[in-house]
Amino acid sequence: MKRYLIISVCFVIVLAAVICISCARKQGPPTEPAATNTPIINTTTITPTSTTSPIVSPTPTFTVSATSTPYVISTLFDFSTSTQVSSWKPSDYICCEDSIQGLTWNDTSTDADGGTGCLQVSAIFDAATNTFDGKGDIFYPAPNLDMTGKTITFKVNIPPGLIQSPSYILTVWIKSTTNYVFDNNNNTWFNLTTTGWQTFSWNLANTTTFNGDPTKVVQIGCEISKGSGSPDITTPQTILFDDISW
Repeated sequence: MKRYLIISVCFVIVLAAVICISCARKQGPPTEPAATNTPIINTTTITPTSTTSPIVSPTPTFTVSATSTPYVISTLFDFSTSTQVSSWKPSDYICCEDSIQGLTWNDTSTDADGGTGCLQVSAIFDAATNTFDGKGDIFYPAPNLDMTGKTITFKVNIPPGLIQSPSYILTVWIKSTTNYVFDNNNNTWFNLTTTGWQTFSWNLANTTTFNGDPTKVVQIGCEISKGSGSPDITTPQTILFDDISW
């Protein structure tokens, strides 16, 4: 009986093994999942690790050499407004030169720069009218200026009536404390032989004879006068000034 039971159990075990092997062969290899068209999106946040600042070109700088000494205009009267006219006076009353009859602002005539706005004077040069016989000045009452090494410039419009033979002359001058210093100390008289706008300059550094103190200038002026043998001018002459600087 026991022997029969053992044989039966062994038969069942063998039969079960045969069935399992047969089923495994029928299933075949595992099926791969079907491919999809859904794109793969990388959602990973990329954080830059470089902290280097961007390279920016430096702002250009301009350096003036310590040996460079360009002349700089510190004062300019361009008479663009009428208020600048009041800073100037007609004639040098100390020397009684009264050819200049009056100063006004001219905002209609063409100035030295091609625009408008200049100082206008009316002048007569004759012995009967002038105490000092044919000399006239305009001047600026300076507040004790230091004019060391400065260049004084007047731009003057010479009218046709001022062109005579022998010629009329022009010079630039200053008054230092109580002494008058003229550019003609350096033999710089300008002969007036051409009409229209002209530039007259005086570099004080070039003056060989200076009987005043250039650090204490109280007047800056321009004189127009008869030359040696020049005829009288009895008709009022309109003379324009512009871009007076130093």
